[in-house]
Amino acid sequence: MKYTNYILTIAFLAFSISCSTTANGNQTSVLSQNAADSGTASSLANNETSEAQTAAPEAVVRELYKLHNADKSPLYKAKNRVEMEKFFAKDFVNLIWVGGSEPNLMNKLAIEGDVLTGIDSLSQSEGENVGKAEINGSKATVPVTINAVDEEKKKYKNTLNYELVKESTGWRVADIKYDGFYSNSLIGTIKNMQAEGKKIDKEIDEEFRSDKPPFVGKRWFTTDKEGSGTGTPQFYLKINENNYAFCGFMQTNQADGEVTQEEVPLGLFKNKFDCNFTKIDEKHSYQVKGNFIYELDKNKKIIEDSQSEFYEDNLIKGQN
Repeated sequence: MKYTNYILTIAFLAFSISCSTTANGNQTSVLSQNAADSGTASSLANNETSEAQTAAPEAVVRELYKLHNADKSPLYKAKNRVEMEKFFAKDFVNLIWVGGSEPNLMNKLAIEGDVLTGIDSLSQSEGENVGKAEINGSKATVPVTINAVDEEKKKYKNTLNYELVKESTGWRVADIKYDGFYSNSLIGTIKNMQAEGKKIDKEIDEEFRSDKPPFVGKRWFTTDKEGSGTGTPQFYLKINENNYAFCGFMQTNQADGEVTQEEVPLGLFKNKFDCNFTKIDEKHSYQVKGNFIYELDKNKKIIEDSQSEFYEDNLIKGQN
């Protein structure tokens, strides 16, 4: 429209220079026609909006299934919020929208089944029957019966209840209730997923969280004073420049001089860690505090008199 107006303006100026009163009249006529066309377009847009606002709840659900069956579902395929908000309540969209080209939460649910039919991923839908809405003020319930066939080719029916609310733009889906599937509610299922996701995220964060290392390199220690001496396992903690830690031991057989050793990766360094050795069948838990290391009991409490300094060589201090 801006381009059209620009062309019309140039034409108007050209005719004005030639003092053509007819051109002025034509210009007025063209502008009047543009205004009329604009008014017609505006009227059509208003009619479309009006139809969307006055559409019955069951009509909204039918249209949703029409797009869904054509693989254009606004629940799975929406590239922006506007597309989704044509069918779903704003509170619902706020709950599931995570940005990007598709709502990721819905993609996760789709692995288990189809939330719009309530059938699992091993079944197939053979169509749906959308019932008449039961309206109560600004809320409505639309029953839907899904005709499905399971993995053994047995036919069955599944019943859902769409719960809609009336917003300024018309009726919108706020939740879907199921019979024994998806936590009996789409909203409930999404909230459960989000809670589980936060739990997993916390576990991942904890796994990849690191503490400040006391050193970079390899340090030996002994927390078992009674077990120290020639022939006993000598333990060490190794931390590289990337903050990854390893615990290990070395043991020399006094009879034949054979050396047994093992090194266990610990991941990013944490002040508390477990060393599980298979070659000597021993499990130890430790806690590092500065240049000291302590052995922990099964309750992760420091064992009394288990304090040990770190040493740079494997000749344990005080050992002959």
